[in-house]
Order: sequence, then structure tokens, then C-alpha cells
Amino acid sequence: MGARASLGELSVIGRMRMEELGALPARRSLLPPEDAARNIEPTAERKKHDEVERLEKQIVDARGMSGAPYVVLSPLAAMERNQTISRQQRNAGDKFHDAFRRAMLDQRRAAALIRGPTPVVWWGQSLGNTEARRRVAEAIRALGGEGAVGANLVWHVLGLEWSLKFWIENQRIARISNKSVASGILIGALDVLVREFGA
Repeated sequence: MGARASLGELSVIGRMRMEELGALPARRSLLPPEDAARNIEPTAERKKHDEVERLEKQIVDARGMSGAPYVVLSPLAAMERNQTISRQQRNAGDKFHDAFRRAMLDQRRAAALIRGPTPVVWWGQSLGNTEARRRVAEAIRALGGEGAVGANLVWHVLGLEWSLKFWIENQRIARISNKSVASGILIGALDVLVREFGA
């Protein structure tokens, strides 16, 4: 038996078939004709911030049309690509990030534009998954607890998705001003997470 198409794929296929039969008008591109034909790349300003790359395969977008979007390479993906960390270390970091998100410890909300970064409350009230919170708490304890540099780095970089540079500028635990030192701390912390998450 062949693979079954998802509902999204069926609606796209059905729409394309109805357009072929003339029952529906063909979809128009929202872009001007000269832009629709060419590849629109991320701006130079966007490329300055993070490593951006195009997905290898096309995906169906929200409008049901095919596209090959650009994505920002995560710090762990970049470190794995540069062979700074292993696949196991990346998987452990990704598992910590997933548990952090499921535990809803990031408290995502719109930021006030007139304020700078504020300190994060480590174990405030959360509506997240209790098991995920337990796993995050165990990982933080294994990294030395709330006051440890490695735990602080993992919480902010892997959990809250801060860049290493931003963490160096805003952390208050240790006097670290070198990105290579912060990378070394992250690599050591990932080794601990490999043991904790069994990646």
C-alpha cells in the first residue's frame, strides 16, 4: 500500500486539479512578476546576525504553494557542522531545549521596547509539563545548580536561545569576556547533558 497524503497535501492537490479543470481561477503570486521568477535571498543585514541557509527540500507554505525557505542555523548545528561537538552532544542540547520549551520556562511574551534584558526567574510559577520541568531541574543540578557557570550558560543559551555573545555581555555569574571560553564551557556542559539525557 502506498503512503497516504496528509490533509494539507490533499487540499493542495485538489486545488491544483480544480485549477486545471477551470473550476477555480489559478492562484496569482503575491510578488511582482519580476520578483516571482527570481530567488529572493535574505538581506545582507539579516546575514550579519546569524548563519542563514536554504533548506535542501521544498515545503508547502501556509498558502499551499511550494517554497524553499531560508532558515537560521542554530548554534548547536553550526558547532556540529564545524566539528566542534559530536552528534550526541547536539542531540543532548536539542533534548534539553525541547524539555525547556515543554516546561514553558521561557515565558515567551512580547518585550517592552524601552527596556533592556531583565534577569530571568529560574523556578517561578509555570504552566508547563511537570515531567519536562523535572528533567530540566535534574540537568541544572547535574551542571552544578543555579549558581554554576555551566548551568547558567545552558539555561540562557540552550533554553532561552541567547547567543553566546549576548550571554557573555549579560551574564552576571563569572567574568567571561572571550567567546572561545564560553564555547568551551558549553562543550563541557553538553558532555554532562549527554549523560543526563542519554543522547
